[in-house]
Amino acid sequence: MNTAVLEVNEEVLARTVERCQEKKIILPTIAMMRDPKLIPTEIVEALPEVGMQDINPLNLYRISWYNDPETGKFKEVPTYVELPSSLTGVKARILVMVGKNFPTGAHKAYRNKEDFGDMDVLIMNEGLTTSSLRDLITDAFHPQDIHTQPGADGGILSFDFRELQIDFILTLPVNWDSAYNFFKWNDMGNFIGKVAYKLSLSYGTEGLVYHHHTENRILGKVNISRDPSRILPLLGFDYERWVEGFDTPLSIYEYIASGKYFNAHSFKIERLGRRHRNRNRRRKLYMDFVQYLTDRGLMEEGTEPECPLPDPKTNREGCLRIVDAAFPEVCLLDRIAEMEETDRLAQERHAVAHAKFNGNLVQERYGLEKGDLGQAMKAFTIAVRVDGATMDDYLIDTPEEEVWALFERVRPRQEGE
Repeated sequence: MNTAVLEVNEEVLARTVERCQEKKIILPTIAMMRDPKLIPTEIVEALPEVGMQDINPLNLYRISWYNDPETGKFKEVPTYVELPSSLTGVKARILVMVGKNFPTGAHKAYRNKEDFGDMDVLIMNEGLTTSSLRDLITDAFHPQDIHTQPGADGGILSFDFRELQIDFILTLPVNWDSAYNFFKWNDMGNFIGKVAYKLSLSYGTEGLVYHHHTENRILGKVNISRDPSRILPLLGFDYERWVEGFDTPLSIYEYIASGKYFNAHSFKIERLGRRHRNRNRRRKLYMDFVQYLTDRGLMEEGTEPECPLPDPKTNREGCLRIVDAAFPEVCLLDRIAEMEETDRLAQERHAVAHAKFNGNLVQERYGLEKGDLGQAMKAFTIAVRVDGATMDDYLIDTPEEEVWALFERVRPRQEGE
């Protein structure tokens, strides 16, 4: 039998203990969560004053089947529903425990929001595909249309249900917390991402990420951090204030505008790329934030502040050195150097392979043009990949006469041949 070995990150543990002490947070034991009778009396007596869905550390003691919504305390028998024999078809009593009274961790866009036009639902992706999720949605909700969008962890499926737009967002277990942090507080994650861009980074469901690219292709990505207690200070925001949460859109606007590196002009619609411009024009909170900045004169010509950070367009290396210093354990600059070396070697191999076999050589030898040439090259590519080889590896490792023999064998024949 395999035994899992758990490692304790002492630095994270010490930071967590310090924060719990500062905020006077008391954590329940596993035994208490299994059996509420073990919870100290003073905590049980304090629970009725705390809403079951409030963001309050005392609700950690309610991670239990025994919550009583009437008293705010606990009951002897978990809340359950009995399925009738007319439904189940069997004589045995079938009882289903109800988790409705668990603290859910569901987040309003901001605490005083009274209604919703959409709902983001994170779906933990442990081998689930968009096609299988589409089938589940169809069976459960019977929507008229289901729209699929690309996503970092497997995709996003959107549909309408009872006047509510629902987005099911596939999320890998490793990104669960960072995705939750990104989506809570409405457009907060989107606003923070604008500041992350100033350091050549992106901020999203995977946390803080660096995508390394040349002028025409992406060489790879580096996950910098998923920890908001380190991400937010790097980007010039107050982590402790973020933890407290936000009651109104105004409190969100004030928080973002108070950031050390905030620049209202970067939120101008005309400065955004086409995709982001079209997307944000449809987002009410984004447009209301633009109006908030406009009303305060922060978007007027001549008011743009000088950013203390290096310009990511002209001094990307300067930006990356700041990130590398903040997260030395990531070894960002070393990993970038490795990516560039790997790419250099790959380009050299490609040049050798291309010199050995390419469309121009085929055209010279066979006189094929346009569509016929394309079909022939496609047939050859399929034949090479049957054995799982890449085109470059095959061309470098295979004698030239064998390469042309394979092409001759698989190429479509022309009329008269």
